[in-house]
Amino acid sequence: MKNHNEQRVINVGQGIKAATGRTMRHAALSGLGVTRLTDVYCYADLASGRLIEVLPEWSEKTLLSLVCPPVKYQLPRVKMLMDWISERFEGHYKQFRIEGEHSS
Repeated sequence: MKNHNEQRVINVGQGIKAATGRTMRHAALSGLGVTRLTDVYCYADLASGRLIEVLPEWSEKTLLSLVCPPVKYQLPRVKMLMDWISERFEGHYKQFRIEGEHSS
C-alpha cells in the first residue's frame, strides 16, 4: 500500500478465498470482513454507503487489470492475450504481478 511517498507491505491472513470480486463484494456486504475490491465491483456501494473505504489515505493503484474466467474456461486467445500483457509490461512496472487462478 502507498501513502504519498511511503510504501508498506501488509501481510494478512486469508479467511475467505473466492474466485471473483463479486463474491468478495457479497461477503463484505454481508459483514464478513474487510476486502480489497476494484472500483468496478464497489463504486455504487461506496456511493450509497453500503460499504465504507478503510484507510482511504492509503491505496494500491493498479495501472492495468485484466479480468477473465478461470483457466479451465479460457479460450486460447485469452491465454495468448494474458501472456502478451505479462511479457509486455513485466519490465516496466516495479510491482507487476498477475493474480488469480492459474492452474487448470
